[in-house]
Amino acid sequence: MEITKIFFYSSIPMALISIIFFVYENIDISDFKDDIRSECKEFFEYNLTHLIILLTSIIVFLAYLCCSSCCAIVLYIFNVLIIGGQLVEKYYNNEEWCDTDCKTNCTELVELSEKTNICLISNGSVIIIVIIVVLGKTINKIFC
Repeated sequence: MEITKIFFYSSIPMALISIIFFVYENIDISDFKDDIRSECKEFFEYNLTHLIILLTSIIVFLAYLCCSSCCAIVLYIFNVLIIGGQLVEKYYNNEEWCDTDCKTNCTELVELSEKTNICLISNGSVIIIVIIVVLGKTINKIFC
């Protein structure tokens, strides 16, 4: 199997994870925007960036369906780097975005953040599997 096909097939579960997340959560940004307090403004914007990142997985899958594979591969690699970067950033800086005041006053945003973490980790797991498969194929071609 070519690496481009591996990327395409892995974009399917990543897009499905994101679609299921958005359908299941039925997120209405205006609900959060209206109730936002000053303690939560930065954390709201932080969560908004993660929601946009989850949308990129859907865009990558659509790019595979509609565009050339070269364009889709570039978007796929960009998506992988963004998701990986956000997972690392959340691991190291999660407490900086939402302090004690934020956690007590913005419980809905904290819950949304935890759910987006699960979705990002799920997409990250797919990415790790893809990296292992691609490395295996590359090593196999080099030594066999």
